[in-house]
Amino acid sequence: MKLILHLFIFMWAVIVTTDSYSQSYPEVTNLGYPPDLPINGFGMNTKTSLKADQNGALWYSSLGLVFGADYIPGGVVQYSNGNWNNYHTGNSPLPSDSVYCLMPFGQKMYIGTAHGLAILDENWQIIDQSNGLPNNHVRSLFITEESLYVGTNQGLAVYSDNNWLYYATSNSGICNDVVLSLEMDGEGKLWIGTADGLCSFKNDIWDVYNTQNSGLLSNEISALKTDTRGNLWIGTTGSGLHSLSGSIIRNLSQLYDYPMHVSQHVSSILLSESGDIYAFIRLAGLYYKLMKIAPERAFIYDYPASQGYLAEKDGLLYFTRSNARELFSFNTSLANLHDEIGTLETSGISADFSSSGRIGWTLDMHDRPQFEIPAGSGKSTVFTGRLWIGGKSETNQLHLAGERFSQQGFDFWPGPVSSEAEMSQAEKEKWFAVWKISLDEIEYHRTHWYETSYEMPYSIALWPAHGDTLLGQSRYIAPYMDMNGNGVYEPLSGDYPVIRGDKAVFFVFNDMQEVHSETGGLPLGVEIHGMAYAFEAPNDSALKHAVFVNYQILNRSENDYDSLYLANFVDLDLGDGIDDFVGCDTTTSSYFVYNGSDVDGNGETYTYGAHPPSQAVTFLNKPMTSFIYFNNSSGSSGDPQQAPEYYNYLQAKWKNGQPLVYGGSGYPGLPGSGTERVYHMFPDDPNLTEGWNEIIEGNPPGDRRGLASSYIGSFPAGESICYDLAFVFGRDYEGNNLTSVTKMKAHIDQVREFYAQNFDNNCIDLISTGSPEVKEPSGNKIRCYPNPVDTYLNFEYKPVNINASFTLYNVLGKVLASGKIIRENNMISTKDLSSGMYILQVEDGVNRYQQKIIKR
Repeated sequence: MKLILHLFIFMWAVIVTTDSYSQSYPEVTNLGYPPDLPINGFGMNTKTSLKADQNGALWYSSLGLVFGADYIPGGVVQYSNGNWNNYHTGNSPLPSDSVYCLMPFGQKMYIGTAHGLAILDENWQIIDQSNGLPNNHVRSLFITEESLYVGTNQGLAVYSDNNWLYYATSNSGICNDVVLSLEMDGEGKLWIGTADGLCSFKNDIWDVYNTQNSGLLSNEISALKTDTRGNLWIGTTGSGLHSLSGSIIRNLSQLYDYPMHVSQHVSSILLSESGDIYAFIRLAGLYYKLMKIAPERAFIYDYPASQGYLAEKDGLLYFTRSNARELFSFNTSLANLHDEIGTLETSGISADFSSSGRIGWTLDMHDRPQFEIPAGSGKSTVFTGRLWIGGKSETNQLHLAGERFSQQGFDFWPGPVSSEAEMSQAEKEKWFAVWKISLDEIEYHRTHWYETSYEMPYSIALWPAHGDTLLGQSRYIAPYMDMNGNGVYEPLSGDYPVIRGDKAVFFVFNDMQEVHSETGGLPLGVEIHGMAYAFEAPNDSALKHAVFVNYQILNRSENDYDSLYLANFVDLDLGDGIDDFVGCDTTTSSYFVYNGSDVDGNGETYTYGAHPPSQAVTFLNKPMTSFIYFNNSSGSSGDPQQAPEYYNYLQAKWKNGQPLVYGGSGYPGLPGSGTERVYHMFPDDPNLTEGWNEIIEGNPPGDRRGLASSYIGSFPAGESICYDLAFVFGRDYEGNNLTSVTKMKAHIDQVREFYAQNFDNNCIDLISTGSPEVKEPSGNKIRCYPNPVDTYLNFEYKPVNINASFTLYNVLGKVLASGKIIRENNMISTKDLSSGMYILQVEDGVNRYQQKIIKR
């Protein structure tokens, strides 16, 4: 377990959330607090509400607090254009310094306190048990033109038509007398959140929802809000955010694949002017984050917040923290979004992938294993993984992108390369996503898309087939089948996503969005289309527990790179991450982790125990030209910090440029190390007693990070690289740590054979193209030959009008050849084209057709 890393992130979060808002997070502005507050006062009190009135003033409240021998007053604070007013029992008729709720209505502010309801207009009005309330402890408020609803510690009081009505467990169907939150939906139904369940009331009919009869995970309902689609959002104490749609309640994890922290309190839910829902939620980490829930998706902002309350004024968000005196504004247009996470799940594996290409570790969003094999076991083989890429430009400048744990910053960002210096927030939100999809969903769509009753999954409806060319983005992003050949993704017309596997996740990221703050390297201008996929193979242990990853790497820059390396960095944590060995197998282009003893860990739930497995990473379509490991340390064989050190590791050199040598630790001059320059560390099977492996060298097991590279060499501008990997698992349940390596190697052979039989090793199957069955009504179609082609491509197309034309594109959408079609037989020179995939498009002003072309 990465306890040190988690502690580092927690301490960093504490620092930035207490002192460095404006410095670290430009979206957050500290507006201060009333100058007349006691120096040790309001900030220590628990905040209870934040509201904006119709005049644009902000109001927030807190509870009074006895602190040792001192009493710290609570009360109400008003803020407007830099001016502050502070109301408490010492300077106003406020009946109590413990204020639980606020509700503006018209020109009045309604204030619920522990000693009654105060109404502030030009004058003060107090309502308590002496003139209408069943109990002075006011916990919640809701107001309409006709009625005032007051939630108390002894039930609900309703003032309407100059009369008070009372609802308690003794005389109604209310689920509990302590009323913590109130909301009314568009149909006039009153929703009542209590200390023991959620209930609704309309026309004397009561409905009750609790943990026994619904999807609620907690019965303490702290906040309620209806959205523009009629959904009721439910904040709970202890179990986070839920949504009621129709009669079904779902929690956050069920709605958006986000984790549920074991102790998550949602005290405030905001419906924004644009119709989005906002709430502070606690993820699996140690701090809260602000979540935005749009009609089709949810987003999390990267700012590490704390539990608090939200309001909106003039399109700007405002918040208070539960135990701080200050008021803050939050500008979403300046805010960074948190990496989106998608989980690839089958019966055999459960692995997380992020929108920026990270494998495994989700920056503390999840508190469960993030590369879980077998699925449901609670045990993981990988902590995190990343793509590294580095090469030199024509001026011999090093360009490099690579991340490990993002402790210093980032080199990759979600989305395609864009010519715009800064994308709009809406454009960022589009690409901060991981698209989860299954083959079953696609097949069902193919056979039902035309039916009026068909409900299209978001994964198909929002499939990111195209970038915005007006922003300089690639025309084609996620692969799809273009059934009518018009070059536009139209799922409502039968187009559908193209994937590998039974389950897949798709993501796209780039290294051009900002300065590389992790490595300090110059950007390459690459755009990476990633697809992770897996298979349901209950009778095939090798395939059932394998995770495949495909990268299509596009050079969107104007640089022709040389001396280019691709690499796969993985922090290999086999259950207990501090008792591992690593090795490699050059015959299968694989590297792997295995346990340092017959038993993994010391009985912890996340460890494998007896018969520990072995986990490999296998290069499927590129040679593994080097493998090296480095340690969790700062020495010459430790973690790299700057781009040249990363590039050294890509070349099987140590961080300081010393070559990897055979024997010992592989570092020149150390005991056991020889002088022979080698490129693969520990290449001999750990079952052998001769050669070079960790057991022969007598190494102590530890926390291993592996880096395997593939030398590409030349990478011209406009070209692409297809890069396929597989994570292969093996476990001998009747053997030990070493026989599991043997089992894993047998599985590698099976997976490699499966890949060779089923997939093109140049990504041809993952390029968007028209259906081969597309024809004009006359039966006309494109006929191309030879295909694959060497020097000249012939194509036949009978033009139906004078507007017929052809265009030849590369996979980036760049036009390579074009012209009019005036005859049926046509020829295009392809002798200067690089090997790879191209698209021939023919259009006549009415119809458009496409054909894949392969250059040898």
